[in-house]
Amino acid sequence: MQVQMKVNGKSVSVDAAPNTLLVNALREHLKLTGTHVGCDTAQCGACTVMVDGRSVKSCNVLAAQVDGAKITTIEGLAKADGTLHPMQAAFKECHGLQCGYCTPGMIMSAIDIVHRHSGQLDEETVRLLVVPFVAVARPAAVGVPHQQSCFDHARAQAEVLHQHRVVRQRPVVVRTDADGLPAGIFCANTDDTQRVISERQLLQLP
Repeated sequence: MQVQMKVNGKSVSVDAAPNTLLVNALREHLKLTGTHVGCDTAQCGACTVMVDGRSVKSCNVLAAQVDGAKITTIEGLAKADGTLHPMQAAFKECHGLQCGYCTPGMIMSAIDIVHRHSGQLDEETVRLLVVPFVAVARPAAVGVPHQQSCFDHARAQAEVLHQHRVVRQRPVVVRTDADGLPAGIFCANTDDTQRVISERQLLQLP
């Protein structure tokens, strides 16, 4: 089937099977390999792109679902002369990279947060917006410093995700600070990737 969309300002047509994921259409059909595949279960965010101005995890969306949409990938952020987008420049200046594999997704997500809040952000707001748990391939204890409100927000989001069978992970307090407030979480992820993908495809059948 033909999927029409505008990618990084250019109109393109992708001839893809109905079950083709957006991330595969971008990487394999359009050769935009800056969008990476990490967990392949819509958890890590390495595949994040902008669809009509909002961040979307492209490993969890069919190409057919974005027919007619405007897509922006990491390749579409910098200017034609190579000048980096302000968020890219900030990541470079502050060395917000780690190994670099997830950086494209981090940058796209960060831009979305700024846009949704019209640039009116402070540290507390950012901490509340960013889901403060780390998905791991096998059960492991991961300590993540954060405030009580941030923990409550994370727990609420995790419960919703669990109920909708998107992910199977529940945060559990593993460390408290001097005041007895949560200072870390335990995030156990026991997903089987193929099972998750199969369930996702079944949900798309209707």
